[in-house]
Amino acid sequence: MKHFDSCRCEQCRPHHPAAAANNCGFLMQQILATGKQQYRCESFQLTLGPLPRNLLAPLQITDVSVCGTVRVMEEDCGCMGAMRQTQAIIPLAVTVCDKNGQRHVTQSEISVCVPLRACAQEGAQYLANAMVRLAQNSGCFAPGETVCVFLDVCVQVFLVLYRPMYAPVPCAPACPDLPLYPQPCKCHRN
Repeated sequence: MKHFDSCRCEQCRPHHPAAAANNCGFLMQQILATGKQQYRCESFQLTLGPLPRNLLAPLQITDVSVCGTVRVMEEDCGCMGAMRQTQAIIPLAVTVCDKNGQRHVTQSEISVCVPLRACAQEGAQYLANAMVRLAQNSGCFAPGETVCVFLDVCVQVFLVLYRPMYAPVPCAPACPDLPLYPQPCKCHRN
């Protein structure tokens, strides 16, 4: 019961139940910086993994695609202003065809420099997406040779920090498999 309409004493103030502590949460990626490098019909030298002895020369590369996780390393050029150079090492699956049409898939990798507009922050990690495809037919080569190929390459590098986010409801919402970000790399062909 109020003493009078404008009373603000402890008895007259409305009482709200204390909010229950919420211990639910989830990890969320915060993207601190992003960089993208795209090459169209760029020449790369590939050193191929071991090939079976039964392949008959001349050999030709018929397909190239990304296979595995792209590794990112910082280059030792330091932080120049707000720019940082990273090196993305892209693992490749290379399909080789011999003169009889026999095919074999082997491994190789290429390295691409990608600039980022930020300096590293403690606890941050690099994530990368890449797309690689054969831009034009390769020339013939013999086993054991380094092969020159022309590739379309698109690489995106993200500097991310994982932070705990607390849900405003008793349970975190149902989410698809993490990571939610970054989005897949898209290459555009002109």
